[in-house]
This record gives sequence, C-alpha cells and structure tokens, in this order.
Amino acid sequence: SDNNPNHIPIIMLMEIKDDWMILDHALQQIGPEQLETLDQLLMDKLGDTLFKPSEMLETGKSIMETITTTGWPSVQSLLGKVIFVLHPGSFTTPYYELDQTLSTQAMFPGVYKDDVNQEYATFVVHNDIDILSISALVNQGFIVRTRIDDYLVFEQDNYDHAILSGAQILSSDFTIGRSDLNSVDVIYLPDGKMIVYRS
Repeated sequence: SDNNPNHIPIIMLMEIKDDWMILDHALQQIGPEQLETLDQLLMDKLGDTLFKPSEMLETGKSIMETITTTGWPSVQSLLGKVIFVLHPGSFTTPYYELDQTLSTQAMFPGVYKDDVNQEYATFVVHNDIDILSISALVNQGFIVRTRIDDYLVFEQDNYDHAILSGAQILSSDFTIGRSDLNSVDVIYLPDGKMIVYRS
C-alpha cells in the first residue's frame, strides 16, 4: 500500500490453526484475549489502510442486512484498502462475541455456505463448486470464496466452473509462491491476469 496507494482492495483470508498435533506441540490455547491482541495488531500496523466492518455498518441493521439491501462500498472507494476475513471455524463465534455489533473488530467473520443466515454473514466460504448455489449467494450481495482446484488435484472442469460461478475470490494450491511447484503447473486466471473484470 505504501508503494501503490491506489491498489485494488486486497482481501486476506485469515485461517487461525489450532490443531497442535500436526502443527506445533508448543501452541498455546487461543481465547478472547488472543483474538483481541490479533485485532489490535492489525489495527496498529495497518491503520487507515485497514477496512473494518464498522466502516460500512448502517444504523439499525446487521452487517448482513447492510450488504443484502444497500450493498458493498464501490471498488473505487476501497482503492488502497486491505480487508481481513476470519476463516469460518472454531474461532468464529468467540470472535463475533467480542462485540456483536462488529463496531470494534478488525476482521469480517466469515461463514460457510450453510450459515448465511447469521447476522454477521458477509464473506462466504463455499469450497464445493456449485455454480447455481454460488451465483445465488453473489446475487444476494455476499462475497464468495471458492476453490479453483480440489486441494492438490486440478481438473479443468472445476477451474472453468469456478470462474463461471461468479465467486469473487478464487483459491488454489497451485500458486506461483510455491517453491516445490514447477512453473508449468502454476494455475493462472485467463490471459495470465490476477483479477477477472465483470461488467
């Protein structure tokens, strides 16, 4: 952001891991205090660059009601901003319960596709590529993340369907940052672009 202050909004999906058996035996339990510390770290380091839920809340509406009625801020108004989304999981509820108005949190709590009725639902993780389901969620105002590939398995049909679905965030394990991946195996969007423009 310092070098390119008008970049397109950057969305970071924060997946907090707590499976110490396969990660690190020294991991400590994560509770409300640690979640608040993480929030404060994001706000301290990113400052005004961080776009928080509170910046789009409307009086008398949950954030889910805001996006499904009024909609999201324009891309133009979010240039230079960074958005953090907490990946849905065991930390979603305790994070939301820090402040159920979302007036003080740094991140948007994410939900899975079956939890879009939650008042905090804005970003939806929809791992299976179902074009009709994803398109319906996008049309309702949700920002949807789906996968281009199935973990370490790439199929052209999945790639094509992910793009056709209209999901705004496409994830892949075949990315350019992997040192163990041959360059010919890296997955790119059409024409080698980082984003797909939809009119």
